[in-house]
Amino acid sequence: TFVAVDCNGFAGLGIAADVEFCRNIVKPLNPINKEILPEPARVDGHFSTYAPNFTEIMVSFSMDPFVITGVEDVKWWINGVTMDMSETVSPTGAPPEGYNTPFANAFQFKPLWKGFYIEDIEVTLPEKFSANEEPITIGVHDLVIDDMGVSCSVSAEDVLGLEKGNAGGWGFSIQSFELVVLMNNISKAEFSGKVHVPILRSISNTSGSMQEADCLDYLANIQP
Repeated sequence: TFVAVDCNGFAGLGIAADVEFCRNIVKPLNPINKEILPEPARVDGHFSTYAPNFTEIMVSFSMDPFVITGVEDVKWWINGVTMDMSETVSPTGAPPEGYNTPFANAFQFKPLWKGFYIEDIEVTLPEKFSANEEPITIGVHDLVIDDMGVSCSVSAEDVLGLEKGNAGGWGFSIQSFELVVLMNNISKAEFSGKVHVPILRSISNTSGSMQEADCLDYLANIQP
C-alpha cells in the first residue's frame, strides 16, 4: 500500500493485495492443458485499488483459471476486470470496435469514462456439448457496462458438426461464430462453416457418404 502527498496535501492512495480461494469454492486449472491441479494448489486472485482522492476509486482484479467446485466440467478463465469510478485514471484495454462516445472509443478509455470493464472471459463447455473431439470454448471480449448499456464481442469455435447440422436435408456445420453488441444493440452477427450439396461429390469419395471434401465453404453475416 502507499499514500501519495504533494504540496497541496493528500494526492492519492494505492493498495495491492492477493486473495487465495478455498478449494471447496473453486479449484485451479493448469493454464496449459486445463486440467485440475491437485492439492495443495489454490486459486489465487490479485486486486489493486487506486484512489486519487476520497471521492474517486478504480479497482482492478485478475485470477487464475478455475473450475467451480461441483461443476468441474465447465472451465473458466477471466482476465482484466476493472471497476472505474474515477475521472482521472482509466483501465488499460479498449471497448469493442464500433464503440464511440466522448468518453471512450475502440482504441482507449478516456480519463472521464466510468463503468465496469472485463478484457476477456473464456468458458470451455463439457465434451457432451462438443461438435467433435474438441471442446467448445465461448469467449466474451472487451465487455463494457456503463451508462450507454452493454457492449462486447462474443466468439465461439466448432459449434456444430457437419454430421449434426441439417438445413432442409443438407448437412452443414458452424465452425466459427461471432456476435458484436454495441450499447445494447446487435451491431454484427457472423458465422461460417461448410454446407453439403447432395449432388456434389469429390472424385476420391467412392463410398457416397458425406465428407468435408464434398462440401462448400460458406460465410453468413448480419450487419444492420
